[in-house]
Amino acid sequence: MGRIVYLCNADDKPVGGIKVIYRHAELLTSLGADACVLHPDNLDFSCTWFDHHARLLRSRDLHPESDFIIIPEIWAGSIGPQCIDQRLRFASSCRMAIPPTHCLSSRCPTCSIGSITPPI
Repeated sequence: MGRIVYLCNADDKPVGGIKVIYRHAELLTSLGADACVLHPDNLDFSCTWFDHHARLLRSRDLHPESDFIIIPEIWAGSIGPQCIDQRLRFASSCRMAIPPTHCLSSRCPTCSIGSITPPI
């Protein structure tokens, strides 16, 4: 089984979605999965407003053959097509579990990562 990489914005104020991402990664790790959180816009970031033990990925290098990327819905439109272009498997709330080989176009019209380009 490969890594499960949760993308997350680097925002150090109380936001429920960020805490849920960290908790998902912690839970999956406790169950034996290789799960981590990646803050693509700040590789040194770690939330400080709650205690956590989530593993943080400090590199934007992702591996199409083994990684599965979880994208927050607010980034689906910008990062989803990047995943498709780089043949990365990913899921977001707008399109779940898309294997890149099943996409009918080179860029997904509903959902835009080698090195992840964070949305600005």
